[in-house]
Amino acid sequence: MIYQTEKNGEVSDKGRQEIKDWVVGYAVKGLEITDCNKFEIKDSRIEFCKDCGIDFSGNMIETKDCSLSNNRVGLKALAQEFTVKNFVLTDNRTGMMVIGGEGTIKKNEIVSNDTGLVIVEMNGDVKENFIKGNGIGIYITGEQGKRRVNKGEEGMVRVSENQGIRGKDIRISGDQDKCKGLRIGKKNVFDHNLMFHIYNNTPDSIDATKNYWYPSEPESIAFYIYDYYDDPDLGIVYFEPTAGKFGGGPQGAEMPKQVRHDITVNFGSNPAGCISIKYIITEEEKVDIAVYDVSGRLIVKENSLKKPGRYDFVIDNLPDGVYFVKLDCEGIEVKRKVILLD
Repeated sequence: MIYQTEKNGEVSDKGRQEIKDWVVGYAVKGLEITDCNKFEIKDSRIEFCKDCGIDFSGNMIETKDCSLSNNRVGLKALAQEFTVKNFVLTDNRTGMMVIGGEGTIKKNEIVSNDTGLVIVEMNGDVKENFIKGNGIGIYITGEQGKRRVNKGEEGMVRVSENQGIRGKDIRISGDQDKCKGLRIGKKNVFDHNLMFHIYNNTPDSIDATKNYWYPSEPESIAFYIYDYYDDPDLGIVYFEPTAGKFGGGPQGAEMPKQVRHDITVNFGSNPAGCISIKYIITEEEKVDIAVYDVSGRLIVKENSLKKPGRYDFVIDNLPDGVYFVKLDCEGIEVKRKVILLD
């Protein structure tokens, strides 16, 4: 469906063109709003669109109180000035993609998408959003860059040609100084996104202070942020402690020397489980890993000198039971209790 203000629309009591109370499903695009000025989209539900639920461009576009689910891209914004507020974006390949402009993304529920929010060279605020259970919570990039796929293919590609970034299959590096006016915060809640809360794929540093994070340990927060400390060509994502249910912590050069870590349990087809110990180190260090069973018997031990990078140490073919994992990196010790159940 294509909508243009010069041809269609109702005038609201604010003198703005508007669309409201629409239900659209199983289309190529639910709503395509092109080159509009002073326009509102609200109180609509759009789902199962092959390309995009809402695709808008223009200036002074206000969107609010819509539900977008099971679309390839829930919402795609290419506007000079815009607001996205009180949306529910669930089970889309990409929840929201913003390309350029000055905007506010506020009080949205971005849940269980492959990628929650893709930001391409935007200035403005992303605040008070609930971002949970996505593959990547927020992916920040430039409009054009080098593409790297799993087989090592390289070339030039626009982000808009790759709607719905899955995991790490595609990586696009941005241009300098394109996201310096972007602020991720305040009071966003980042809760159990599967790979990363924030993936900064630009050379610009990003202010992500005054947010809430879960898991709440500082080293766990850092583990779920991809930035300079994973790739020195990228900018830093800054975060700080916050009050309340969720915690925060300093990162990178501001931290005492420590290791970023995450310990998870995976179940295979054996059906015995396995323990995956993921960690990141930023300089060459000795890493000791030990796993004990409930009786205190040593099951696995590894001692090795590791170069800077991201590691995943997997112990598989373990029977059900209770295990204790200890990771030691140059005096920084992490202990976890792990339970394997069939």
